[in-house]
Amino acid sequence: MDKKDYRKSTKLEFENRVKECTEKIIGEHLNYTMFCDWFIDEYEMTKHSAHKYWVRSWDIIKSRFALETDQLINKQLYQLYDLYKEAKETGDFGTSRKVLEDIRKIQGIDSPEKINIKHEGNIIVQFGDEE
Repeated sequence: MDKKDYRKSTKLEFENRVKECTEKIIGEHLNYTMFCDWFIDEYEMTKHSAHKYWVRSWDIIKSRFALETDQLINKQLYQLYDLYKEAKETGDFGTSRKVLEDIRKIQGIDSPEKINIKHEGNIIVQFGDEE
Protein backbone atom coordinates (compact mmCIF):
# COMPACT_ATOMS: atom_id res chain seq x y z
CA MET A 1 0.00 0.00 0.00
CA ASP A 2 1.10 3.55 -0.66
CA LYS A 3 1.74 6.08 2.06
CA LYS A 4 -1.34 8.01 0.97
CA ASP A 5 -3.53 5.05 2.03
CA TYR A 6 -2.56 5.68 5.65
CA ARG A 7 -3.13 9.43 5.76
CA LYS A 8 -5.78 10.84 8.05
CA SER A 9 -8.96 12.17 6.55
CA THR A 10 -9.53 15.88 6.56
CA LYS A 11 -12.43 17.19 8.58
CA LEU A 12 -14.36 17.91 5.37
CA GLU A 13 -13.78 14.38 4.06
CA PHE A 14 -14.88 12.94 7.40
CA GLU A 15 -18.07 15.02 7.51
CA ASN A 16 -18.92 14.18 3.88
CA ARG A 17 -18.46 10.47 4.59
CA VAL A 18 -20.56 10.70 7.74
CA LYS A 19 -23.33 12.39 5.76
CA GLU A 20 -23.19 9.68 3.09
CA CYS A 21 -23.10 6.93 5.73
CA THR A 22 -26.08 8.42 7.53
CA GLU A 23 -28.13 8.54 4.35
CA LYS A 24 -27.07 4.99 3.47
CA ILE A 25 -28.11 3.66 6.89
CA ILE A 26 -31.50 5.38 6.75
CA GLY A 27 -32.17 4.79 3.06
CA GLU A 28 -31.25 1.12 2.94
CA HIS A 29 -32.01 0.18 6.56
CA LEU A 30 -28.53 -1.25 7.07
CA ASN A 31 -27.65 -3.12 10.23
CA TYR A 32 -24.16 -2.92 11.72
CA THR A 33 -22.70 -5.86 9.80
CA MET A 34 -24.16 -4.76 6.47
CA PHE A 35 -22.90 -1.23 7.07
CA CYS A 36 -19.37 -2.39 7.91
CA ASP A 37 -19.23 -4.57 4.80
CA TRP A 38 -20.42 -1.70 2.60
CA PHE A 39 -18.11 0.83 4.25
CA ILE A 40 -15.00 -1.35 3.93
CA ASP A 41 -15.76 -2.02 0.25
CA GLU A 42 -16.67 1.59 -0.52
CA TYR A 43 -13.81 3.37 1.22
CA GLU A 44 -11.19 0.61 1.53
CA MET A 45 -10.82 1.32 5.23
CA THR A 46 -10.64 -0.86 8.32
CA LYS A 47 -13.49 -2.24 10.39
CA HIS A 48 -12.35 0.06 13.20
CA SER A 49 -12.92 3.07 10.92
CA ALA A 50 -16.29 1.66 9.90
CA HIS A 51 -17.25 1.42 13.57
CA LYS A 52 -16.30 5.08 14.16
CA TYR A 53 -18.46 6.16 11.22
CA TRP A 54 -21.33 3.93 12.39
CA VAL A 55 -21.32 5.52 15.84
CA ARG A 56 -21.10 9.06 14.47
CA SER A 57 -23.87 8.40 11.93
CA TRP A 58 -26.18 7.03 14.61
CA ASP A 59 -25.55 10.07 16.82
CA ILE A 60 -26.76 12.22 13.94
CA ILE A 61 -29.77 9.97 13.25
CA LYS A 62 -30.84 10.04 16.90
CA SER A 63 -30.55 13.82 17.15
CA ARG A 64 -32.46 14.27 13.88
CA PHE A 65 -35.36 12.14 15.10
CA ALA A 66 -35.36 13.83 18.52
CA LEU A 67 -35.70 17.21 16.79
CA GLU A 68 -38.47 15.92 14.54
CA THR A 69 -40.28 14.50 17.58
CA ASP A 70 -40.16 17.88 19.33
CA GLN A 71 -41.49 19.58 16.21
CA LEU A 72 -44.34 17.07 15.93
CA ILE A 73 -45.27 17.55 19.58
CA ASN A 74 -45.35 21.34 19.16
CA LYS A 75 -47.47 21.00 16.02
CA GLN A 76 -49.94 18.78 17.90
CA LEU A 77 -50.09 21.24 20.79
CA TYR A 78 -50.92 24.13 18.45
CA GLN A 79 -53.70 22.07 16.85
CA LEU A 80 -55.08 21.13 20.26
CA TYR A 81 -55.06 24.76 21.41
CA ASP A 82 -56.99 25.73 18.25
CA LEU A 83 -59.49 22.92 18.91
CA TYR A 84 -59.83 24.01 22.55
CA LYS A 85 -60.50 27.61 21.51
CA GLU A 86 -63.10 26.53 18.96
CA ALA A 87 -64.85 24.19 21.44
CA LYS A 88 -64.94 26.90 24.08
CA GLU A 89 -66.37 29.47 21.65
CA THR A 90 -69.14 27.08 20.56
CA GLY A 91 -69.97 26.14 24.14
CA ASP A 92 -68.87 22.53 23.78
CA PHE A 93 -67.46 22.24 27.27
CA GLY A 94 -67.14 18.45 27.19
CA THR A 95 -64.82 18.60 24.21
CA SER A 96 -62.88 21.53 25.66
CA ARG A 97 -62.34 19.58 28.89
CA LYS A 98 -61.10 16.52 26.99
CA VAL A 99 -58.77 18.67 24.87
CA LEU A 100 -57.34 20.24 28.03
CA GLU A 101 -56.69 16.75 29.42
CA ASP A 102 -54.81 15.83 26.22
CA ILE A 103 -52.75 19.02 26.40
CA ARG A 104 -51.86 18.30 30.01
CA LYS A 105 -50.80 14.74 29.15
CA ILE A 106 -48.58 15.89 26.27
CA GLN A 107 -46.92 18.55 28.42
CA GLY A 108 -46.46 16.12 31.30
CA ILE A 109 -48.54 18.15 33.73
CA ASP A 110 -50.74 15.15 34.51
CA SER A 111 -47.88 12.77 35.18
CA PRO A 112 -48.67 10.34 37.95
CA GLU A 113 -47.31 11.10 41.36
CA LYS A 114 -44.36 9.05 42.44
CA ILE A 115 -45.37 6.45 44.96
CA ASN A 116 -42.80 5.79 47.61
CA ILE A 117 -43.31 2.41 49.24
CA LYS A 118 -41.02 1.48 52.08
CA HIS A 119 -41.49 -1.47 54.33
CA GLU A 120 -39.35 -2.19 57.28
CA GLY A 121 -39.53 -5.41 59.22
CA ASN A 122 -37.88 -8.66 60.10
CA ILE A 123 -38.03 -11.96 58.31
CA ILE A 124 -37.84 -15.01 60.54
CA VAL A 125 -37.02 -18.35 59.00
CA GLN A 126 -37.74 -21.50 61.04
CA PHE A 127 -36.61 -24.91 59.96
CA GLY A 128 -39.12 -27.00 61.95
CA ASP A 129 -36.95 -28.20 64.80
CA GLU A 130 -36.32 -24.72 66.19
CA GLU A 131 -38.65 -22.85 68.52
